[in-house]
Amino acid sequence: SNILLENSFEAVLVTDIKGQILYTNPAVSRNFGYTSEDLCAQSIFDVFTVGEDDQNKLLNIFDKDTLPDAEIILPGLIKSKAGEEIDVQLRSFVTETSGQRQFIFLVRDISTRVSISRELASSQQLMGSIVAGVGDAIVATDEKGYLTLFNRGAEDVFGYSADDILGQHLDSLVPEEHRGDHGSYMADFDAGAIDTRGMGTRGAISGLRQNGEVFPAEATIMKIGEGEKQTFAAVVRDVSERIKVQTQLQEAKEMAEIASQMKSSFLANMSHELRTPLNAIIGFSDMMRSRLFGPLPSKYAEYADMIHDSGQHMLDLIGDVLDLSKVQAGKYTLQYDNFDAADVIRSSVKMVRPAADVAEVKFSLNIDEDEELLVEADRKALRQILLNLLSNAIKFTNK
Repeated sequence: SNILLENSFEAVLVTDIKGQILYTNPAVSRNFGYTSEDLCAQSIFDVFTVGEDDQNKLLNIFDKDTLPDAEIILPGLIKSKAGEEIDVQLRSFVTETSGQRQFIFLVRDISTRVSISRELASSQQLMGSIVAGVGDAIVATDEKGYLTLFNRGAEDVFGYSADDILGQHLDSLVPEEHRGDHGSYMADFDAGAIDTRGMGTRGAISGLRQNGEVFPAEATIMKIGEGEKQTFAAVVRDVSERIKVQTQLQEAKEMAEIASQMKSSFLANMSHELRTPLNAIIGFSDMMRSRLFGPLPSKYAEYADMIHDSGQHMLDLIGDVLDLSKVQAGKYTLQYDNFDAADVIRSSVKMVRPAADVAEVKFSLNIDEDEELLVEADRKALRQILLNLLSNAIKFTNK
């Protein structure tokens, strides 16, 4: 017996009926660092931390006439000689030799198992917190379709409280026309056709709120476990807001396209409506300039030239404005040419001088009649720039 104790890999301590340590085997030293001399005469409960109820359970054994047949297993904690706290399991036996009762304690290091259990419990707690707090609805059912999980997100999405809905059938959350689909999903899973079923297309699934409102949703459905203990879990996302926004964007796009078509139609109509009277103005002013029906007073001849030039410039501008390809591209392509800018300046001044006279603004041109200013530019653009600047100068200059 002593040989077995001395060579045992498991730590063994022997105490008297009060728990005073009488003997420790070498495994105690190997496992926890304490020699027999370190522990002898100490109480087992000074060395091992054991709950008070468990201590009493042990010590009360000696007040009984008969000894227990089975071992008593208690959880405990020991601080090793190096200061490390180690979770242990104490298996206690009561022996009686020559009328003397003693305790035999077998001490097993269970710190690894306890650590794994704690990590598992912590992980389960973390997962539980995530499931409870996540914004998406998470629900689970047993193999018959009765709800076993209903998180806070599901309460928000469906309108039920977990207390009211748990134990009810999944059909409570499904519009009437889709009820019974749970069975077909189960059959698909059991047949091995699918492991996880993700349905994300619009209208693929619909949910039913407590207030009777049907809403579009995306869902991922999973099967957990096998046989009678299998569970079906689903993560459900209400996409009604997203679809509403998408619908609004589509409507805005369609309205913009209609507006663009109306603009194109308007410009095309205006092209015809504006060109017709302008062509008449240009045509009649050209007849006046050519003296077709006889001579004109010099001033009227000058006015005819101005009417012709202004009308022609306006016709060119309308051509640009109504060129739909340029309007839609948002750019103006310059047409370069070599010409006398002095002629453009003189004609521009003639066009705006009547407005200067009406505004009573003094307006002079410092270019000689025969002076030339040769440039390379877009004639039409240069004329419009000059007209814009001169018109603004007249408009915003005091008398």
